[in-house]
Amino acid sequence: PSVVKAQDYEKNRYKKTKASQESAFKSRSKAVKVFKFRAGIAENDLQRKVQNMLKHLKEGHSCQITLMARRWLVERRGEDAPCLLGETLEQVVACVGEDEGT
Repeated sequence: PSVVKAQDYEKNRYKKTKASQESAFKSRSKAVKVFKFRAGIAENDLQRKVQNMLKHLKEGHSCQITLMARRWLVERRGEDAPCLLGETLEQVVACVGEDEGT
């Protein structure tokens, strides 16, 4: 015997659209947030950028850190320029470590 099922078409269509919207939302890739730090950045600017970076990390975004040095700085400092970039990186890591502890 044939079985007939009475169904509300609008309700069925609503469920299908909701399911497709949810799957589209889950399939979106989250953007990578890029944070640029210049060599010799001021302490308050460094703190502000690290706070923003931690906020984005808590939201689930991926973060990329870019260390930059200006050409004139490299030319003037010569061999000391990589040390300045290393110091900036150490400051960023220290700030992130301090904020994770709280």
